[in-house]
Amino acid sequence: MKISVIIPHYRGSAYLKDALESLRLQGYPELEVLLVKDGCEEDLVDLPEEYKVLNIKVFDTGAKPGKPKGVAAARNLGLKNASGDYILFLDSDDYLSDGYFSALLDMAQKYPEAMIRSSKKKTYFKREGQLLREEQKRQQEQAESSETDDDEAENPEDANEGDELDEMSEDSEAVQERFKFGSATVLGILIPKRYIDTVFDEKYRYYSDLPFMSRICRNAPIISCRDVRYYKRTHNDAIRMPSLLQEEKEGKGKEFIESLNDAWQSAGQGPVFTPILTSEYALSQPNFNPNLSYVETYTLSYVLRKLTKGKHPVGLTKWTDKEIGAFTPFFEKIPAAKIKRYNFWKRKIIKKIAAGNVTGARKTANLYSMKRKKRGLLGTPMQWKWNIYKRIFRKKPVRKDIVLFESFLGRSYGDSPRYIYEYLVKLQSEGRLSKETNIPDNATFIWMIDNKAAKIPGKHKQVKFNSLKYFYYVARCSVWVTNMRQPSWYVKRDGVTLLECWHGTPLKRLVFDMEDVHSASPKYKMTVYNQSRMWDYLISDNRFSTECFMSCFLFPQERILELGYPRNDLLYGDDREERARAIKEKLGIPLDKKVVLYAPTWRDDDYYGPAQYKFDLPLDLEMMKSLRDEYYFVLRTHYFIADHLNIPKEDADFVSDQSRYNDIGELYLISDILITDYSSVFFDFANLRRPILFFVYDFEKYAGVLRGFYFDMTTGCPGPLLKTNGEIHDALKNIDKVEAEYADKYKEFCDRFCYLDDGHASERIVKKVFGK
Repeated sequence: MKISVIIPHYRGSAYLKDALESLRLQGYPELEVLLVKDGCEEDLVDLPEEYKVLNIKVFDTGAKPGKPKGVAAARNLGLKNASGDYILFLDSDDYLSDGYFSALLDMAQKYPEAMIRSSKKKTYFKREGQLLREEQKRQQEQAESSETDDDEAENPEDANEGDELDEMSEDSEAVQERFKFGSATVLGILIPKRYIDTVFDEKYRYYSDLPFMSRICRNAPIISCRDVRYYKRTHNDAIRMPSLLQEEKEGKGKEFIESLNDAWQSAGQGPVFTPILTSEYALSQPNFNPNLSYVETYTLSYVLRKLTKGKHPVGLTKWTDKEIGAFTPFFEKIPAAKIKRYNFWKRKIIKKIAAGNVTGARKTANLYSMKRKKRGLLGTPMQWKWNIYKRIFRKKPVRKDIVLFESFLGRSYGDSPRYIYEYLVKLQSEGRLSKETNIPDNATFIWMIDNKAAKIPGKHKQVKFNSLKYFYYVARCSVWVTNMRQPSWYVKRDGVTLLECWHGTPLKRLVFDMEDVHSASPKYKMTVYNQSRMWDYLISDNRFSTECFMSCFLFPQERILELGYPRNDLLYGDDREERARAIKEKLGIPLDKKVVLYAPTWRDDDYYGPAQYKFDLPLDLEMMKSLRDEYYFVLRTHYFIADHLNIPKEDADFVSDQSRYNDIGELYLISDILITDYSSVFFDFANLRRPILFFVYDFEKYAGVLRGFYFDMTTGCPGPLLKTNGEIHDALKNIDKVEAEYADKYKEFCDRFCYLDDGHASERIVKKVFGK
């Protein structure tokens, strides 16, 4: 049986390649791919040779470049030219799981009078990354010897659309199958061409699927095949390349209502086939119309889900009372028997919307949401602190005498905020603060830090991160110096200077330079974009970093301060030898051994939750023990790593874990050799001109799938790339030879990346940002 796959394409050739690759790997011979260009500005003539087996036919809607006619017009053109027995609609940014067509065709042979629908999963990742994540999840589940449900996140248009009609009685032959009598999307459904007796309404830019499916679902039911998946890809770059559903446009909500109304009218005509009804509800209703029942249930589920989560139904920023009220005519028509099937809270919401009491519906939805999430009527402690910040603290005037400092979300007293602070304290103690800066002499310096034992010089106040006082000072300070992104709830006020120090020269690709975001926050790019719009200044350590920041943050060059990193000032201090000796004595590190600092970064795809990353120590300490007479190892994991390292007491004379030490810069001072991987620490450590080894045991995966780099590590690093513990061991035994081998490359590296660091970056930053 011949299958025609219709792919509308506007932009995003990288997405399209994933879609075509998933089709190629099906290995299905009777395939026809209709690629329909719609306002496409990309040249698709030279498709890779391996895709020619797909029998690709390219069509064009005739739209001007950058001015697409819309997905409805593109699909209609594809339908007009399709010659297959079956039609499958595939968006150009989506892809299919392996064995997709064979599984759906097997089901089609069993149910020749039905449309076959696969399961769907929402993803933010390209095909390779998604498959990697699923394989890791499978291996983890096997290791834990536990079984977990693979809950699929549906297309936003299609989520929670299930009708209770799908539930079959246990004595029914169809108990193992799931019939549907409607669908909000055409995606992931193998449709016999004979059932398509209509076209997409081209007046709809966003919501043409629901009316189309409401019409053809009158011709045949849908049966689900759970063995394979359609991957619905949501773009993680909603700023530069939003998907259709991620676009925010005036009139989108109105179009949704019009589309819904068309669907109701089509479904109201009922099926032209004789449906097999098995649910108690369906059998109890006279003249039951399964198509209309599906649309009713879809409308209820969609609105209730969005309203109880506080989200706009079509992705816009705010859901107005008028927009909620637009659903009243639909809710009025829903049978009381169907409403009774919902729980107490949802029944109240439905009835209030049906009665036009939108304000009451919204209040009930908020109460239900709090109850369902077990937050209580006053919300969580963080919620009530945020409300106090919003309703009280933020209404008080900004105080010019409050200067706020924060390093790594309150985890430490260190990094560039520390050295900017210490320079301001010096000016204050010498009576020069108000003379040389716009900060008053009586300024109150606030440090956000969780460690009460941290020794911070100068007159200051310490406030715990995320405490109520934290919210107070965040709302009222006139200056905020940080090396991390500010909270997403923060609203920058007039008269506030937000100085972003950042936390390193980037090796790993960041934000908008990342193709996939393998972290716990798939909305990372949008979040960072909104946060970085509030930064008044962003500090850069070199021209290389400036260019990276302009690209990865979409940040204007004129607000980037290319003046060096204040955190590297201590590496050039006249007292660095004395400080290093004092730090070693404080930490109990032998003075007669060389110190090896091992400072790896985290892995984006291995985490417990946001900013909580897993870590298994790859460095074989047992092997390194043969070097204990000459070396002492200091371990320093990234601040995002949640796992603690367990060092046996008997190894205290050989190794220690300093992951919680306040300032990694002081660990640089005491270290003779650095071992790292893809962390930015080597850019700073290079200022000391001491040997660096790169332990890159997962280089191919990290460079190719997880992140990618801003420069070629194989040619640009000031030390060898080593992939095994044996290579690390040998390099340490022959460190003089390694140092000599990389001397020229080390000099080139420092000339490119370390030329601004001279011990006076803090002074330059203060004069530029706060100077008279």
